[in-house]
Amino acid sequence: MCFTREVRSNFVFFSRIAVFVIIILINIAFGTPGSQTCPEDISNISDLNASVTWISRNISNEIIISVPPCTNENGHLVTRICENESWKPERFKCSNISQIRRCPLNFEETSKTCQFISSPRPWSNICTLETLTEPTANTTLENEFVWVPYKRFSKYGPYEAVSWGEDRGKHFDKDLVASIADPDFFNKECLIINTTSEEYFPEFCFKEHRHVCAFNKKEANERCPKNCVSADILSERCYCKKEGFYPSKLTKIETIFDLTVLKDLVKGDECYVSSDLPYVSSKPQALSDKAWFYTDKSLQCSLCTVNILKTISNEEVEMVLNFDDNQIKLSLTIYNPESLFDKASEKTIYCYTDAAQYDLKKRLTVDIVIEYRATLSYNVYEINLEDKYIGNYWCEAYKDINEENVVYSNRVLAYKEKTGNEFSLRVTIKSFCILFPCSYEHSIKYDEVFKKVSLDNLKSEIRVMDIIHFDFESIDLLLHITTNHNQSVMDDFYQLKSELDNLTQISMNTFTSSEYCLPETDDNNLTWPLTRIGQGAVANDMCLQENGLPVVRICEGKFLYGGEWGKMLGECHQDVQVPDSSKYIKSTLNQNISQEIVSNVTSVINADPDLPVLSVYMVSKFMDNMYSQLNNSKFDGVSSTLEITDSLLNINKQSLISAQELLNVSDDLLDLVDNILTESNVQSNVMLLQKNNLIIHISNPLLSGVSGLVVYEQEGKPLRIESLARNTTFESLESDVLIAMIVPEEIFNHLNSSNITIITTLYFKDSFFESNYTKKPSGPVISITIPELGCNLPSTIPILFKVSNYTDQPECGFWDYGKKTMRTKGKWSTVGGNYLGQFENNSLYHICSFSHLTHFSLLRIMLPNEISPVDDRIMDFIFYLGDAITVMGISGIFATAIMFKRWRRKQGTIILLNLSVAILIEVLLMQATDTKILFAPQGCGVLGIFLHYIIISKFCWMLVYSFLQYMRFVRVLSVLPEYIVLKSVIFGWGFAIIPVTIVNIITRSAYTQKKYNFCYPTGVYLYLGTLMPVLIIVCINTYVFIAIMREVTFKNVESHGSKENIHKLQVQLAILLFFVLGVPWLFFVFANLIPVSWIQISLAYFFCVTSNIQGFILFLFYVVFNNETRVAWMTYIGKSRSKSFSISTKLSSRS
Repeated sequence: MCFTREVRSNFVFFSRIAVFVIIILINIAFGTPGSQTCPEDISNISDLNASVTWISRNISNEIIISVPPCTNENGHLVTRICENESWKPERFKCSNISQIRRCPLNFEETSKTCQFISSPRPWSNICTLETLTEPTANTTLENEFVWVPYKRFSKYGPYEAVSWGEDRGKHFDKDLVASIADPDFFNKECLIINTTSEEYFPEFCFKEHRHVCAFNKKEANERCPKNCVSADILSERCYCKKEGFYPSKLTKIETIFDLTVLKDLVKGDECYVSSDLPYVSSKPQALSDKAWFYTDKSLQCSLCTVNILKTISNEEVEMVLNFDDNQIKLSLTIYNPESLFDKASEKTIYCYTDAAQYDLKKRLTVDIVIEYRATLSYNVYEINLEDKYIGNYWCEAYKDINEENVVYSNRVLAYKEKTGNEFSLRVTIKSFCILFPCSYEHSIKYDEVFKKVSLDNLKSEIRVMDIIHFDFESIDLLLHITTNHNQSVMDDFYQLKSELDNLTQISMNTFTSSEYCLPETDDNNLTWPLTRIGQGAVANDMCLQENGLPVVRICEGKFLYGGEWGKMLGECHQDVQVPDSSKYIKSTLNQNISQEIVSNVTSVINADPDLPVLSVYMVSKFMDNMYSQLNNSKFDGVSSTLEITDSLLNINKQSLISAQELLNVSDDLLDLVDNILTESNVQSNVMLLQKNNLIIHISNPLLSGVSGLVVYEQEGKPLRIESLARNTTFESLESDVLIAMIVPEEIFNHLNSSNITIITTLYFKDSFFESNYTKKPSGPVISITIPELGCNLPSTIPILFKVSNYTDQPECGFWDYGKKTMRTKGKWSTVGGNYLGQFENNSLYHICSFSHLTHFSLLRIMLPNEISPVDDRIMDFIFYLGDAITVMGISGIFATAIMFKRWRRKQGTIILLNLSVAILIEVLLMQATDTKILFAPQGCGVLGIFLHYIIISKFCWMLVYSFLQYMRFVRVLSVLPEYIVLKSVIFGWGFAIIPVTIVNIITRSAYTQKKYNFCYPTGVYLYLGTLMPVLIIVCINTYVFIAIMREVTFKNVESHGSKENIHKLQVQLAILLFFVLGVPWLFFVFANLIPVSWIQISLAYFFCVTSNIQGFILFLFYVVFNNETRVAWMTYIGKSRSKSFSISTKLSSRS
């Protein structure tokens, strides 16, 4: 074909352009103008009998590796650069020659996996970080036995996969070249495979065979974040591509593996890497998918090393299983999931159950449903309930591929369906290998066995839970039987037992309920009721111990083996009568509940502040009866629960503590309150019910717009409760908040439902929440329930707490108590609670957030002024005894004043009598605080005013007494002021009117019983109106005490007689002044200041003993030890006897 000249000209033109473009592209790809090359260098490595070639590619500043790659004694790459057309360094040492690979050096590499072959050794979980560092075995594995990554972990259990990944924990399901007739079949707990025939054999684990460990390259990268790859199979590091420059985190290229994977990661860009080559300038290094070089350019990315797989301590990873029996959902919450292997992906969370029909242990699948990373880091997984029967569930996860770094969850009982009752049966089947073909089976087909012995004829489902023993002649099985009909536990028990007794080919060892201890009559002829495992029970006969506590038995045992009654705790004493309150409440348990019965039970509780433990237990049974009759329209479930619970919180705290310790009563009550409120039919969109000790708040946030609650507490005013609208923030609240809670919008969005209920319960006393935990609630305990949501939250709920005095280490705790399926004693726990710190830098307010729903509080260490209940009772006794002694002493002083006119007219005696009156009135008013007047607000206020007045008046008279003693012993020659008695009366009885009046003018509600067991001022009124004048007087009197003792000790004021007599008088004076001047109050101050617990308690006891026996001390020194009064009484008594003798003589003479 011919072309015209014009066409040829155009072709040449475009050809030149094409060549120019190609040259530009080549320069871009392989170098820049000015790049230089070095001559090809072939280096012979005599030690290795090999050679390597160095080739420069005209790429500016390239860091070059040899072909094949050369490494030093540490396995690191040997590199050179081409500079000024010569190689630098000129000489180098090559210790080994490597290959381009994506597996560690001690692994065999295939296209998809990295394989490690060990030397022969006993079975172990060898595929771990510790054991994969030795050189791989150089063998072809032909017709050889190697270990299979399966092992039997229980005597007769299945072989379970131990390899890492989604198959871990699953059962071996291939045929074995063995049968259960082999005597060692169940002793061979490991498996081997013949590499040629691919047949599997059981094997003793102590035998020696090779291990083969294979790792998928792709799965290794999946452990790392986005834009990251695993540093290598065994590494705890990831290589990541990040925008920007991070000089401290840059990746160092050391091995051919590093170079290979990083070139894949860079993906066409040029990124910074770490620079440490001694012969290179300070320029940074860079890497592209074409070359490794150093550069002056400003790059847009860095290749960094991230310790994303680095683990933290076990204490920081928590796994909590929870079964919601309302929604029939089993969920697992993992806190700090990023600290687990593979970042706690679904396939590396291993959950198991024994609920399968014929599998002793079964691996379950899990689905992640919540990932939360804001105020707290946690994942929530839903565990698929594949088997409908009830059984144990548990989970485990690993921090890395080392077996010892495992984290376990708690165990829970869960079910997919609850069709009937559950029973535990242990049976022995004899002549087993005659009934079943043991000689050619490698697993037991239980369905065939049950048909042989007619167990399949039972009208119930049978499951195998454990093999106790197997010896070919017989097999000892633990079975569970689940009934399919809705009958009572005892009806099912008797029916099944009758059917089992008729089976001749089995021997029944034990048969009992898996959930209860069955009713029985013991050797003491006491009848014990049906009781759930883990619970305590009182005999139907209700006998009491000598101390008044009920005789109790605990239902022990476990779900797997069934309930079993424990020993009887205590002995019956026929002389101890059952309280009438217990008898009445028990009589209501078999009745249909009405509002009248609820009112009667409430009245019974209110009538006895020291309600016996037995009666408290009966109240819990009554509330259980209420719960079972909620559909009964004759009583209101919510208001009835409020009344009874509030009344219980008013009784002696020790009764509730004892009931909880013996019978788990407090936990039962909390569970019942939540269940009743959850299942009650509330018509209103917002409901608020309030009592002294309890608040119940129920709202539908979507219909009412209310999603929270706040309680305001102002001095001298009743609590004010307000509902909080959706999207309210803590910053918008008023001051004086006691506690506040807001449910965030994320929770409502997650539910995607119009029927949402928020149930909030506030407990103002912690009587239901006693445990041995060192920290206690600092204020109200708040319970939050959202029935439609269950327990786990897609977002944490914030709660604002007010704490007036805390220990600088507050904790956000929840009350962890056993539900009906797993009974345990309640205790405080901090799992899922996160302390967010002070609110707006105010030390009074603290914020907690919680990832689940239950009872919450801000916990703190017991404060210095708090004492244990036992010490409290002892100190109460000491106070009562001291009051009684004081009243007796003051009565003696009054009697002396009445009998002897001359003595009572003395100035000192008049002041003594006024002080005695003040002391007596104070004692009587303090005792009056135990009367019912406290329950009337007006009565409480009146009593508080009088108590406030008389306490200050008593200290004023103590100051007057102090002044007189000062004038007598220190200012010896001074003359007492004129009208001393009148002035003393005005000050002693008049000064107290001033602070009392000021307090009542400021507020009429200063006197409350909210913080103390008696009506008294609170807050600033307490500090300024009472404590300040009292402490001033105590300080003055202490100074006077020291001054007087100094005078009489060193100057012998008014001393006479022998030296022994002088010391005796000095000691008597010291004792008198110590008590009367109020010096013991200093020990009260020190007890609140010294942070050492045993010293605090010791000082508190000393204060109790010495602070309220002033009246008795005054009687001793002014009547018994005083010569004048003693002689007067002796004279009076002598005259009385003489007169009595004279009269009797006259009468006898007349007769």
